[in-house]
Amino acid sequence: MMHWKLSPDVTIDYPLDDLALHADGFVYCIKTPSGQLYIGKKWTHAKRGRDIIESDWKRYVSSCQQIKADIKANGKEGYEFVIICICETRSETNYREVQYQFVHDVLNTRTASGERLYINGNIASRWFVAPAHHSPETRKRMSMAKRMMTTETRKRMSAAKTGKPLSDEHKRRISETQRKRAAAKREK
Repeated sequence: MMHWKLSPDVTIDYPLDDLALHADGFVYCIKTPSGQLYIGKKWTHAKRGRDIIESDWKRYVSSCQQIKADIKANGKEGYEFVIICICETRSETNYREVQYQFVHDVLNTRTASGERLYINGNIASRWFVAPAHHSPETRKRMSMAKRMMTTETRKRMSAAKTGKPLSDEHKRRISETQRKRAAAKREK
């Protein structure tokens, strides 16, 4: 039995099994048993040499490594696989996937408890999840760790950076920091 279902917003006048005869791809949303979501795309055709054949879309679960690993370990039970948009061309499939990901703000949307709602880690391998902000306690521990660094470790880190060009912005910030330190020493 195929696990794909159509969203109530999507209507077709042919059996879902015949999707490859009518469309080049689709955009889907997967809901995990924990309630997290994933938006992705799948093409219904694949090229094998000069031949164009139907892809594995009927068995396909996701390109998301986290979802694939979880399904491999625990099975598909509890997952919902919903087709949210059917596309006539590959370029439309690509466009619609990115459009849905931006509309649903997959990189930033949070649940009431503060967890990320969407599993997506990027959009089109171009926009990525922003790094988590560190709490004051974490910043304090990081500062302490840096202060307790050995001379040997500092030398190794310096050697790793030696010879790498710095951007003008980076040079400006270094200069500004050195001026502030010099001013602070003069005040003491």
